[in-house]
Amino acid sequence: MSPSNARHAIPVLIAVMIATLVAGPALGQEPTDRAGWIKLIDAALESGKDQDALVIAGKAAKALPNDPNFRYVARWFERFGEKRIKEKGYDAGFEVAERALKVLPADEHTSIVVWRNSLYRYWSQELLQKKDFDGSLKVLEKGYALYPTDPHVQGGIAFHTQEALKVAEAKSLDAVIEQYQNLRKQFPKVEDIVQRGQRVAEVAVTKLVDGQKFKEAIDALERYGPLLPRPEQRASVGGMAYEGWALHLADKKEWESALAKYAEGLKAYPGHSRLLGNAGIIANNWARPAVQAEKWDEAIRIYTIAMKYLPDHPVLLQRKAECEARKKEKK
Repeated sequence: MSPSNARHAIPVLIAVMIATLVAGPALGQEPTDRAGWIKLIDAALESGKDQDALVIAGKAAKALPNDPNFRYVARWFERFGEKRIKEKGYDAGFEVAERALKVLPADEHTSIVVWRNSLYRYWSQELLQKKDFDGSLKVLEKGYALYPTDPHVQGGIAFHTQEALKVAEAKSLDAVIEQYQNLRKQFPKVEDIVQRGQRVAEVAVTKLVDGQKFKEAIDALERYGPLLPRPEQRASVGGMAYEGWALHLADKKEWESALAKYAEGLKAYPGHSRLLGNAGIIANNWARPAVQAEKWDEAIRIYTIAMKYLPDHPVLLQRKAECEARKKEKK
């Protein structure tokens, strides 16, 4: 037999083996090792004989009971799908997933669905690596239209948002806002887009605070407002600006000015838990030397000043009352 004829004979022999196995092979006709079974499963899938692949995998599981790879046929479809993706692209992978769902038992559908939906994410990421943002967006739009709440689809959109906003940031804030608003409109159920927008604002405000540009940090809230559509987001980022300023003053032991700044922040964002809590800590730090020295008049004076800025602060009310009680005991 010539080499050319031998090459053509191999697929024919495999096809005969598949047909024999599916029909019920006689003793000695089954593959003798793991590689032989895999070869037959792959050949059945390659030729579109998906039902035969299931039968062969079942026989392989009986022949090799200690090999977990043959217990779940879904993984063979996934493996074959990955091969098809490398050869023909992601659409070929989706086709394999649909084939699998038609023949697999219901208890194996979840695995295929997870794998299939992950393809939207990986396809998008490959396109982003090539700087093809439009292509990535089209893939994600298709996935979102079919499976809007799927974790892989949402994760892909989140990563796309992160990378798209980075590119926009290099241009201008207006470009960031436009990109952010477009993505929110396209994917309204993806919460991560909202969080990514907030993150951009947080980074900008943090840089200003770190540079001790506190007024600019507060003023930045207006410019970054479109990235903070919810009141709690604006309060979170705005609180960072006021707190940064207050802590800077406290580090210089400008205690009253620090409390005044906390009061400004609480006026802008009433009930802000972080500002409220840390304002109490600053007042306590201011009063600590007097309390430790049992100079109760001085401690009461400090808490009285603090309450001028934070009149209903529960911690300050309690601490002042404690100091007044200790003063009476001392007498």
